[in-house]
Amino acid sequence: MRARRQELGLSQEELGRRLGTTLRTYARWERGETSGYMTQLAEIARALETSERDLLGGEDPLPAQPTMKDLALRLDELGHEVRRLRADLEPILNLGRLLQPNGTPAEHPDTAHRGLATPPPA
Repeated sequence: MRARRQELGLSQEELGRRLGTTLRTYARWERGETSGYMTQLAEIARALETSERDLLGGEDPLPAQPTMKDLALRLDELGHEVRRLRADLEPILNLGRLLQPNGTPAEHPDTAHRGLATPPPA
């Protein structure tokens, strides 16, 4: 904003007045101390005789929205990630099932009738 304002020979005070704001507020926008100017981006671009895109350094004011294909691919990636994490956690979850809430070994279903805490060797 500063470079374009200076190209047009405008002071911060003059541009602030054109935008209906104070010198202090406009100066803070120009220094990047606040992003409040985003709500007035179109008006600022008109006052500076440029585009919103140019004011933002060549970036679109709003990022491109993903397509349905992009979302479907991302959902598929996340599904694979969940399955991988579940497989990684399975041994830990199984260990938790072998312990009682107090941390002592639970009776294994195969050995419960014999009073053993762990199953016999295979």
